[in-house]
Amino acid sequence: MANFVWKSLRGKLIFLALGFSIIPIIIVGYLSYWSGKMMIRHQFFDSLTTIAKSRENAIAFYLKSKTGRILDFSSDGFICDTLEKLNQEGFDGIKFSEDLARHLRENKKPLDPEIYGLHVLGLKGKIVASSEKGIFGNDMSDDDCFIEGMKGVHVKDIHHSPVDGKDFITISAPLISRTTKKTVGVIMNRYDLKGLNKITIVREGMGETGEVYVVNKDRYIVTESRFIKEAILKQKVDTVPVRLFQEHRKDMAGIYQDYRGIPIVGASAGGILDREFGLGWTILAEIDVSEAFAPVKVLAVRIIWIGFFVSLVVAAIAYLASTRIAKPIMDGVNVLGSSAREILAATTQVASGAAWMATAVSQTTTTVEEIKQDALVSVQKAKNVSEDAQRTLEISQSGRKSVDDSIDGMNRISRQMESIAESIVRLNEQSQAIGEIVTVVDDLAEQTNILSVNAAIEAAKAEEEGKGFTIVAQEIRNLAEQSKQSTAQVRSILNNIYKATGAAVVAAEEGSKVVASGIKQSAQARETIQLLSENIGKAAQAATQIVASCQQQMVGMDQVASAMENIKQASAENAASSKQVENATQSLRELGEKLKRMIELR
Repeated sequence: MANFVWKSLRGKLIFLALGFSIIPIIIVGYLSYWSGKMMIRHQFFDSLTTIAKSRENAIAFYLKSKTGRILDFSSDGFICDTLEKLNQEGFDGIKFSEDLARHLRENKKPLDPEIYGLHVLGLKGKIVASSEKGIFGNDMSDDDCFIEGMKGVHVKDIHHSPVDGKDFITISAPLISRTTKKTVGVIMNRYDLKGLNKITIVREGMGETGEVYVVNKDRYIVTESRFIKEAILKQKVDTVPVRLFQEHRKDMAGIYQDYRGIPIVGASAGGILDREFGLGWTILAEIDVSEAFAPVKVLAVRIIWIGFFVSLVVAAIAYLASTRIAKPIMDGVNVLGSSAREILAATTQVASGAAWMATAVSQTTTTVEEIKQDALVSVQKAKNVSEDAQRTLEISQSGRKSVDDSIDGMNRISRQMESIAESIVRLNEQSQAIGEIVTVVDDLAEQTNILSVNAAIEAAKAEEEGKGFTIVAQEIRNLAEQSKQSTAQVRSILNNIYKATGAAVVAAEEGSKVVASGIKQSAQARETIQLLSENIGKAAQAATQIVASCQQQMVGMDQVASAMENIKQASAENAASSKQVENATQSLRELGEKLKRMIELR
């Protein structure tokens, strides 16, 4: 066999032809396989990272909406006032508990259809009202929802309820008294996992084996699995990305074995949820390696078959060429040149497609950057709205204080008016007493006048002896007349005083009525300003949540921009690899042309 190859012309031609055909095919095939595998690898890494981040953002938005809902419920005045009454010692609260439970079922639960149940807990941790039946009086004082809920808004990790036979996520918040501003209890909203599963079971673009699921800090699945039924809180996940995140709070994208022991391509996320809620959740987006790299395997098989077919053709041509010398060799060279041209055309198309993809990715990256700038403007506007709402809240609070001061001043005026009215009444009574005294004096003067007349008559009867007594009687009469005139003047003055005090009493009463009306209107204005302040506070809180959501969107846009930049780099690498394949094919075609010229010369 060795003699045939190295000493016979036919063997040399066959060996030379196979060498010239197989080596370029091996080079082109390897480069195509390697570039395809690297491109798919980067694309899946970037795609799965984007999916994991988007699902994390969706879960964060879902939890923020539910915490916003519990804050709205905790500001309900009826709930706070009723719970404050129920906390009083010796208070019969059966009717109030029933009214509060009815309020939860009819007025609060319909606001969020995803709520499974609402509980209101007193200061001792016992359920005093619930939208669910049969749990009144249950003691939850040792539950994290009560302990942490007394301090602030708390999201409890997913847990199983043996009573309901379901898994829940519970959110709690403190209830604050509107009068004492102290915590009077806790309100809790329970949600089943339908809302979270709606986010994770969306598997569009993830093929037949792709899935997204969430792992808690204890490394158990807490959302539905595509491959294992009833995996929630039962299936342990101790994979590389879970350990990396739980121990170092780092995300990753790579190839590793999943909880089934099957090699997969996957990416993880969780930093946003950990910072916002401290849950320690890891979000994983994964797809089986066999499905992810299936196109590369198909490409490898095609390259092997093409190489095998070309080798057979070249071997046959070499055999014929060794038999028919120049003409068969010439025909073989033509076939080789034709094959090289076809391969060159195909690789040129691949290179053009790669260049087009790189251009499209670059345009998409530019568009994402523009959207990012628009989102930045939206964040700034949302911040301005939040600041304006906060300033308006401060102004309304200042207005409420001014109204309170006005009410206090009018209350003092009212008390002064009542004091004036009482003084005028006492003056009127004293004037009446003086009038009675004047009447007595007038009667006395009248009697004295009559007595002086009688004395004068008696003096006249006594003639000479009564002259002195007549003078005295006349003086007494004069004094009686003067007293009568004086009492008449005093009576006139008292009448004027009566009229003046009567008018003053009427004026004081009218002033008291006006002051009372002013107090009532000020109280109404205070209540209106109070309601306005509460609404402005809610608006400020909503504006703050909008700012947080916009900032979260900005984070998502940064991640999308980063992913597009990675895809852009991968496309550029793919284009470069395609160019290398094109150059190798061009070299193969030139080699065929050289061989053709050599045969023609000889």
